[in-house]
Amino acid sequence: MLYKVAMTLLLTIWFSSSALGYSEPSAQDLEQEFSRYSELLRTDGKNPRYLNGLGFACYRLNRLPQAIEAYQKSLSYDPQATTFNNLGAAYLRLKQFENAEHAFRKALELDSSAVKAAYNLAVALYREDRFYAAYQAYRQAKQIDADYVKKRFEASNARDELRKAVLQMSDKDASRLALRRLEAE
Repeated sequence: MLYKVAMTLLLTIWFSSSALGYSEPSAQDLEQEFSRYSELLRTDGKNPRYLNGLGFACYRLNRLPQAIEAYQKSLSYDPQATTFNNLGAAYLRLKQFENAEHAFRKALELDSSAVKAAYNLAVALYREDRFYAAYQAYRQAKQIDADYVKKRFEASNARDELRKAVLQMSDKDASRLALRRLEAE
């Protein structure tokens, strides 16, 4: 029980940041990126790199159905871990957590060192209320690249929010143990 409470608090805040973990360029820049990839695809419509780029532009423009379509088309020509991760991130935004989980698992099958896919898999599992599996995926991501995971955690200001949430727990023994685990991370 204590484990579930502590992990729920920890994972809730860790996964509150976006799935891809980057800062957004301006809307104008994104529209230009979309136009550039659209133009490139007019001359080479089966280029998986261009399709993935178009999908990413659509993702950042919040045109998620178009992003998914572009990613799926890219994957039909050349299955790449990065594209599966991007597809999963689009599914996460749409709250299609099972589809996201599947995409992240495919990314990890193709590249077991894909830290973003491992981290994002933890997000999808958490959103499915599969807390232990989410924690395992988080630990896998941390084994792949602890610095990346740490940066994602710190960028979300999660530590302070977690500390506040843990201190508000009614079970003082559980809150002390949760704080010790938090500090150990």
